[in-house]
Amino acid sequence: MKEMLLVSFGFCVWDIPALILLVAMAVALAAHILRQRQREKEFEKREKTGETA
Repeated sequence: MKEMLLVSFGFCVWDIPALILLVAMAVALAAHILRQRQREKEFEKREKTGETA
């Protein structure tokens, strides 16, 4: 009976926390990529103008 409660509709108890973690990691990766692109643009802009940080 306990197995039926833990595994219903093809989902396990750990599937929901794993899904939440997967979404959080995807959001973190997307944010990192966006910030890295901004840093690269700023670096190229400074490199063209000859400024130093």
